Amino acid sequence: MPLHDLRIAALALVLAALGLAAGPAWSQGYIEINQAVVDAAGGFPYTISAPGYYRFTGDVVKTSGDGTTAAIEITASDVTLDLGNFQLEGPGICARNASNGAVTCSGHVPGSGIQQNGAATNVEIRNGTIHGFFNGISLVAVGAVVSDLIVYDNAFLGVSAIGDASRVENVTAIRNGTTGITIQNNSTVQSCDASQNDDYGIIANLASNVRFSNVMGNRLGGMSLNSQAVFTSNDVLDNFGADPVFSGQDGGGNNCTNAIGTSVGC
Repeated sequence: MPLHDLRIAALALVLAALGLAAGPAWSQGYIEINQAVVDAAGGFPYTISAPGYYRFTGDVVKTSGDGTTAAIEITASDVTLDLGNFQLEGPGICARNASNGAVTCSGHVPGSGIQQNGAATNVEIRNGTIHGFFNGISLVAVGAVVSDLIVYDNAFLGVSAIGDASRVENVTAIRNGTTGITIQNNSTVQSCDASQNDDYGIIANLASNVRFSNVMGNRLGGMSLNSQAVFTSNDVLDNFGADPVFSGQDGGGNNCTNAIGTSVGC
């Protein structure tokens, strides 16, 4: 059999193992996810159990009452999930009191919009909007990447990437019921907007870096950092609470004010 035919046969076997057909999405280099695909797979949670490049080709909506704990569940390493500038939507909403920064949420069901538990590496989530869940994104994979997303109106955390050496970049995390962005050890938050959340905008642990980010109007304070975490060139403005930045090492170039807009040291 010619080499080209062998490759096609091998691909067909892989697709069959995944329960997929060799349709137009594969010819474009990705596995498509949309509402029809989720429904055909049995509904939520939609599980990504094999490595690959997955891409939304339409909005995906998870309503209340389906009894599951996540919309998208990732159980494999080497997964890229590209939302394709579409939305992953849950049933919850949040509202913020501008006078004291308090965020109240209602209508949510347990679980995350995107959830990954257990040992994994090379998990990337990017390009879209996630809102209305208990957690927007919850990842424990080492070296996870979360980028180019808007994550809002989640009842607990906006983005949680607590595997070591993770990166959160170009993410807007606003009006979530606790913290906007949480990272663990040796990780990075860069060029993000973590504002108007009920607790802190950003929480970062040991030897992490927060830089070039906008952190405004969070109820407990702007950032809560491990004493060895470094923050550089951030605008931490008009947050409630005693300190714009709790702990951490000031790397310079930061601009901080208190809740009434008066310039203070970071």
